[in-house]
Amino acid sequence: MGASSDEESRTGTPESLAHLNRRLHEARQRVADRRTGRGHRDELARAHRELLAALEDFTGALVERGLPVPPALHTELQLHRDLWR
Repeated sequence: MGASSDEESRTGTPESLAHLNRRLHEARQRVADRRTGRGHRDELARAHRELLAALEDFTGALVERGLPVPPALHTELQLHRDLWR
C-alpha cells in the first residue's frame, strides 16, 4: 500500500501528503469529467485505475506516518480495489 516504490525510486524520497492529496483530488476530478463527458470508455477505465493508484498511495502514506485513515477514505479505496483490480 504506501507511496509506490516506482515513485520513491525515481525521486529518492517519499511524496508529501499535500502532493498526494492534490493527486487524489485531481484523479477524482478526471473520473468525474470522464463520467459526464463523451469520452471513450477506455479513458474512463484508465481514470479509474489512476484514481485507485492515488487512493492507495495516499492511504499508504497516512499509514506509514502513523496517521488514521478516515473511514470514508478506507471505504472508497476498498470499492475501487474491488472494481478495478
